[in-house]
Amino acid sequence: ESEAMHLKLPLIAGESVLTEGVLVQNNIAEIHLAPHQESFTFRSALTVGETLKLTASPLTQWIEEWQLQISPIWHVVTAGIPPIKASEAAWMPKFKPYPGEHLTLTLSKPNPIQGNTITVDQVILDHRPGQRLSQSELNLSVRSSVGHDFPIQLPVEAEILEIAIDQQKQPLYQKGAKITLPIQPGAHQVLVKWQTTETLQMKQSIPAVSIGAPATNIHLKLHEPQGRWILFMNGPQLGPAILFWGVLILIILASVLLSRNKNIPLKWYDWLLLGVGLSTGTLAGSLVIIAWFYSLHYREKWVAHLQNSHYELMQLYFIALTMVMLVTLLIAISTGLLGQPNMGIVGNGSSYNMLNWYQDHSGEILPTAYVISLPLLSFQLFMLMWSIWLALSLTRWLKWGWACFSVGGLWKKQDAIK
Repeated sequence: ESEAMHLKLPLIAGESVLTEGVLVQNNIAEIHLAPHQESFTFRSALTVGETLKLTASPLTQWIEEWQLQISPIWHVVTAGIPPIKASEAAWMPKFKPYPGEHLTLTLSKPNPIQGNTITVDQVILDHRPGQRLSQSELNLSVRSSVGHDFPIQLPVEAEILEIAIDQQKQPLYQKGAKITLPIQPGAHQVLVKWQTTETLQMKQSIPAVSIGAPATNIHLKLHEPQGRWILFMNGPQLGPAILFWGVLILIILASVLLSRNKNIPLKWYDWLLLGVGLSTGTLAGSLVIIAWFYSLHYREKWVAHLQNSHYELMQLYFIALTMVMLVTLLIAISTGLLGQPNMGIVGNGSSYNMLNWYQDHSGEILPTAYVISLPLLSFQLFMLMWSIWLALSLTRWLKWGWACFSVGGLWKKQDAIK
């Protein structure tokens, strides 16, 4: 409008205008609009109560529009005219009443429920055993709604090396095996490093740690030192597994089945020892050994049905197969004496020197895991004894193989000349 305008706006019962320059008389706010002024905004406060009643002015000089912006700490029930629109991002209902229409708001605060004020979103417990010292590292992702002290219980013999919150180092204050960290409201990254004088033993365990709240997404990592022969492990269900023991069961079953052929000079325990020694290599190597024994066994049946040229090819085949068999055994011996035992460790991204476990949630006491291993020298001694047994047995097997190889003559052409 090109002229000034003066409006008298009724206030709600208990409403107090906070904006300066607004005159209030008899619960009526007097609004002055200068020429060409299209809008005017003022702020006010309401007395907190259980109900709030809005009534549209009976005057027709203006059109009223009400919109509620409700805080999450309030629960509001409306009675009267229905809303015409609500925001998609939040519940902000809008009302457009006709003159004289009413809207009643019933206000209440939801009753609070008991719950934790701190949440541990992720835990990474990394353990590195050593010959003389073992080092561990604990990483926590923490969210807190209030500031308070966060306790962490470490092993009794732990010597703290570093404490950091959001990459800011903290004073190293340790009272026994327990440390207390000041956690402020918000999300934080907590790091605790310590070491123990625990020496490398047959059983290596990830240390037991207790934190001040239940945890989710727990990752356990164990770095197996070089020069160890892993035999067994245990921890949370989602973790590594040793496939060798399953393979050993198959080797035992195969040994029993293969030993049923009495024409081959191997007892069931010979097949078993041979299979265990070859298990450090590949399956193809074991198949070559089996093929050598069974091919020589069935050679006598093939001789009568072969012509001279085919006979020579068969003899060349057995010579080549024998060479491959001997090379396979030499590779198995060298791998066993100089290499790392192949125990078939797989699962959850684990390898021979890095074992990973995962658990989705736990209480304040974190889960743990352990590994049973022997020095690599134990495996090498076993392979040395196996090599000696193989050398002694091989002389007997080669004599049997030569007898099978020479049945019907070595070469047909030589026999014909004679």
